[in-house]
Amino acid sequence: MSAVLDTRRAQMVIAFRWSGILFVGFLLITHQVLINGPLIEIDKWIHHMERPEFRGVSGFIIRRLDDLGLRGVTATALLLAAFYIARRFKTWRPLNLAILSLIALNLTVGLAKLLIGRTKPKLNVDLIYAGGLSYPSGHAS
Repeated sequence: MSAVLDTRRAQMVIAFRWSGILFVGFLLITHQVLINGPLIEIDKWIHHMERPEFRGVSGFIIRRLDDLGLRGVTATALLLAAFYIARRFKTWRPLNLAILSLIALNLTVGLAKLLIGRTKPKLNVDLIYAGGLSYPSGHAS
């Protein structure tokens, strides 16, 4: 029993470490947005690159995925995976964790959007604290 607890504890430490690293990355990106740092220049460079044209059904699907900000897609995948794991191992833990993580993600991202208020750059206006809801997008979160 002790070996199982030691393994679980080690897994928890690794999970917390990765969560911390990813959260610091989120804070770093947010800092770069607020100060117009080098990441903003990279973002502008990518924005001005030539993109392929998607027409028909594929173009429609790609635009809808982009409008979702990918949070809807990843949330669905997370819930499906959690449901599968919960059913396979007959435990509620994966579903509880998935739901709590989605709530925490959306609270964090929603509050950041309200506090930062960045406008949409595709309107050729990129202002911070202007009441927009562009950053952090689903991609950044």
